[in-house]
Amino acid sequence: MDPIDGWQRDHIYYGLTQTNVRGPFSLDFIESITSIKFNYGIEAYNKISEQPGDPKYNDFSNSLSSTPPSRTASWTDGYFEFSINALIYSKSSAPATAPKFPVRGYDIFDITYEKAYGNVYDPVRAWQFNKHIGWKVKTVAPRKYNPLHVHLINWDLDKYAYTMNIAIQEVDAAQTVTTKESSSTEFAANFGADKGLWKKIGLQFGTSGKTVHASERTVVTSLNSDDLGNTNIDFGNKIITGQGVGIKGTYYNTREYSTGWVSFSLEPVRVQP
Repeated sequence: MDPIDGWQRDHIYYGLTQTNVRGPFSLDFIESITSIKFNYGIEAYNKISEQPGDPKYNDFSNSLSSTPPSRTASWTDGYFEFSINALIYSKSSAPATAPKFPVRGYDIFDITYEKAYGNVYDPVRAWQFNKHIGWKVKTVAPRKYNPLHVHLINWDLDKYAYTMNIAIQEVDAAQTVTTKESSSTEFAANFGADKGLWKKIGLQFGTSGKTVHASERTVVTSLNSDDLGNTNIDFGNKIITGQGVGIKGTYYNTREYSTGWVSFSLEPVRVQP
């Protein structure tokens, strides 16, 4: 899609091109979180691991091992649980969209170790000397994680507003509060009947421009959870930002967004043939 004349989501959801400017909405795709990564290491770990049930990295300073611990052995059992809330105004009341997904500590952080030394008593020689006795944590670095099936909404501009807000939390309590926010919001107006089908007529906002509706959105907030920030995403934002050629052939770069604490990718993913 020409970035000046059209939006990539116009092509994905409605099959529009520069020469085909009418098309019905497709339910074959749904907006999904395809990657997530903290922007910080130890600071992010300290923020989300403060509860007793949260995973913790292990210290091996007394392990007597000659090799550093493995990636999986670096962590205690359990999961961090993330909540993705898609906040978007709609022409009618929309259900809450806040899927949660569990993540192991080693999926979102990389732990590196350095040798730990201490005084070890030798009862035979009855003297003390320095000996390598284990490993201590040196760095905590963020790691990109690609979650599966974190689906949000089928972004139909005939039903939903042009802008969506993504809010991310690390959930530490099961109790949630659901509220509704109302506003006068602009919606795309270039929709109509064409040959018996309801279609989007024209690229972007077309010649019809926008209309204003009294609309509302549902907000789900988890109590006592770690707020990891939020950011706005527009329907017209590029999904693919560039491409290159690697060992496996052509690859595509997709746009990433940041909440401050977290960077993530949001893409329409095919969910049915």
